[in-house]
Amino acid sequence: MQFNKVAILGAGLLGSSLALAMKRHRLAKNIVLWTRRSEIIAQLHSKQIGDSATTDIQEAVTSAQLVIFSTPIGIMPTLAQTCLPYVTLDTLITDVGSVKASVVETLEKIFDSHALFVGSHPMAGSDKTGFEHATETLFDDAACFITPTQKTSPTAQQKITEFWTILGCRIKILLPDHHDQLVAAISHLPHLLASLLVNTVTSHHTADALEWVGGGFRDGTRVALGSPNMWNEILSQNRNAILKAIQNFRHHLDQTEHLLQQNQSLEKSLEEAANARKQIMRK
Repeated sequence: MQFNKVAILGAGLLGSSLALAMKRHRLAKNIVLWTRRSEIIAQLHSKQIGDSATTDIQEAVTSAQLVIFSTPIGIMPTLAQTCLPYVTLDTLITDVGSVKASVVETLEKIFDSHALFVGSHPMAGSDKTGFEHATETLFDDAACFITPTQKTSPTAQQKITEFWTILGCRIKILLPDHHDQLVAAISHLPHLLASLLVNTVTSHHTADALEWVGGGFRDGTRVALGSPNMWNEILSQNRNAILKAIQNFRHHLDQTEHLLQQNQSLEKSLEEAANARKQIMRK
């Protein structure tokens, strides 16, 4: 697989890492990064992230065989509309958004009869943001969800699956709604809980409490460093699935509270969690 031209819309951590990873695997002859920030173009060039960078969407998308949306979810619909005059029926389009139902529904409608859209979500983010932290190995062994619908072209789905596989991802095919429910539990709720844990400590203890935390607290709350603006958008877009995940978590929290109130052992619950966690380490 090699594309003559690929347009990556968004030059943040994921978009820039995509450019580096694609170069590493020789997936494209020409990689163009589109960015809203003209002031970073020179820096992208100096770091050799992509073959070129531009703020002109026409320049980026025209003649591209593959277009990847790597922007915040909220601007994807407007950006997609802007791209319409420059894509063809053969243009392959995907995204890296961590919410799929709303994104897939919207972009699928926009590109219907204009291009081939397939939703995808590589779980390869970091608590760090920006092209400065981009790395060509970001997608190595990362989980990547492909989220087709009944309207998805089987050939396009196969190409997108092959694309992420070459970049080193482990692939899982899910319907957009099922994706959002799963990711709410394994990604979005953990981020929210990490933030709430930090806020609990800072609001109920002395101002210097965080100076004394150990490795467990640091590891468990690392994701709270993520961009507040980006995560607010994600939590809002996946609101219903996250509310369900919160209800499930509250059930377990209530059970734990009851056991403590009755002075009963938590060992069984802790053992189940430890054994389940060990399974992650084996994968």
